[in-house]
This record gives sequence, structure tokens and C-alpha cells, in this order.
Amino acid sequence: MRRTWPAYRHAATRLAREMLRAGWPGTRVLKSAVASGLAWSAATRLGDPAPLFAVFGALNGMQPTIAGSLRHTSGALLGILLGSALAVTSEALVDAPRAVMVALLVALGLLVALRLHAYSLLGTEVAVTGVLVFALSGGSLLWAAGRFGETALGGALAFVINVLVLPPDYRQDARRATRLLAGELVVHLRTAAHFVAAGAAVQLAEELRSQTERAREALRFNPVLRYSPVRRASPAELERYVRGVEALASAMTHARAACRAVWHATRRPTRIRERSGDWQGLLADVEPALARFEHYVLDGEGSALVAADVALRYAMAKHSEVVSANATSGEPWGMDEASVLAETERVLDDLRGALRR
Repeated sequence: MRRTWPAYRHAATRLAREMLRAGWPGTRVLKSAVASGLAWSAATRLGDPAPLFAVFGALNGMQPTIAGSLRHTSGALLGILLGSALAVTSEALVDAPRAVMVALLVALGLLVALRLHAYSLLGTEVAVTGVLVFALSGGSLLWAAGRFGETALGGALAFVINVLVLPPDYRQDARRATRLLAGELVVHLRTAAHFVAAGAAVQLAEELRSQTERAREALRFNPVLRYSPVRRASPAELERYVRGVEALASAMTHARAACRAVWHATRRPTRIRERSGDWQGLLADVEPALARFEHYVLDGEGSALVAADVALRYAMAKHSEVVSANATSGEPWGMDEASVLAETERVLDDLRGALRR
């Protein structure tokens, strides 16, 4: 049976879609290319036949986040200022070998990044840009001013494109961090409640904290994000993710402390006394509360907020019952039991605090 034209068209459309998906270079690649082309075109119209620094500024300014675009552009401009100042000084005032001036420039560039507590963000960018300008300017302030303007032009175009054209979506990392933190928090609390050591994930809280950086950067420039007509997440949504992930990360530190106390308790030669209170019931109330908190952070609906708050209230009530049972048992408190109960209370307080903000 021969295939009809609609069938061929459907097959061709699907093939084209698959080829586009496989060969899609990425949004940042396309935005970098557009910003570089526009920077070159704009700079040539201003009279420079080969505006390389405009392209460098555009490439440097196209970062995964809005804050990153501003930060890296500022670092490049700072490098140009340092390089220009040292170039003019070495040519006009200081009779020193150029190698010495380059060494001084690198030292100053790195020192600036360190003193601004931005070395992890800027790295050697200030020093490299400064050396480049120092080597090419020949002590000419006019040449350095032109390169400064080109870099600022390229960085500004990259920033505008990054804001207006498919701006960065900060939700993906925050949602992933929420799921991972909530899952590991349940594992840690379950481990502590069952008096079993869990040393495999003790570094997870610090590793996952870094994943929220992009979400935090989104909130540093709220006016810019509010101006973007095509933003993919509202500031309120981003703030909810940040609050939720920070609360989960803080809760993870308390759960880790409970696991460490349990691990040390299992190494003692003396037998651990029987636990008083409904510890299984406590765990049965805490786990659903964590699940509902995670659902609220990811969903954001009012009903999810109410459900999370109610579940956390039940968990705190059960926690109070276990504390009362241990207090009235007539036996001395063990450091392991006291630590687990104290850290569990802090976990619940952190999560409820995030809901009340």
C-alpha cells in the first residue's frame, strides 16, 4: 500500500524535529553568537574596523545567570582600567622592564579578586584582561579608552540579550536540589531514629548548597527580572524555591548531627538502653511532613502550604509525646537520644520557619 502525502509529511516533520533536537547547540550558544554579531556591527558603525574587544565583551558577558553577566563584565572592565593605568605609568613615569610591570599587573589583578572575595567567580579574569591591554595599548590612554568602551558595549549587549531573550531559567537546579535534599533528609532522620550509622552522605548538604547559587543570584537583581517581559519564573516563585532549599539544607545539617551522635553511640561498649516513647510513630509522622513540604516548594499552591503546615504540626506534636515519654521513664537521658530528639526538633522548626516567611 502506497503512503499518502500526509504520511510522508508527518515522517519528514518528525525527522526534522529529531535532527533539530540532536543538533540544537543550546540557548546560551545562540545568544552568545547573536550578542557577538551585534557587538561587532555596533562597534564598526562607531568607527572601529576590527572591534575585537566588543566581541570579547559580548562573549564574556553571556553567562548562565543575569548576575554572572554583570559580574564578569565588571571584572573585564576592571582589568582594562588596571592594565591601562600600569601601561601609562610604565611608559611615562617608571623606568622598569616590561616583564616587571606584567608581574606587578598580574599580582594586582589577583589581589583585587581576592580582596573582593570574588576569586571563585572572577578567577584570573582581571589579571588576564589587564595584561592584554597593557601589551597592546603602548601607554596610550586614548586607545585604552576605546577598548574600554568596546568591552562595555559588548557586555551591555550581552546583558540585555540575556535578560530579554529566553532569560535563564533558575528553577531546574532549585527543583532538583529540593528533591535531593528532601530525600536525603528522610534517609538521615530514618537512620537516626533506628540508631544506624549513615556515613555515606555526610557531605551531601554542602554539595547541594552550591546548587542553589543560581536561584540566589536571580533574587539579587529583582528589578531586572521584573523588567523582563519573557521571564520564565516570577520573583515570588524563585523566592519560594530559595526559602525551601535553604530550609532543607539547614535541616540536613541537624540530621547529620543526629546521625553522628548515633554513630558514636553504636561504638560504645555499653549496651544502649531501650528507647522510651513511640519512635516509630514519630518517624511515621515526620516522613509525610517532609513529603508535603517538598510538594509545597515544588508546587506552590495554597492547599499544599496548608497541608505542609498541618503535617508539620502533627510531627511536632508527636515529637513532644516522645520527649514526654523519655522524661517520665525514670531513666537517665542518653546523649544519643537527647541529640536525636533535639536535632529532629530543629529540623521541624527550620521547615515551619520557611512556611511562615
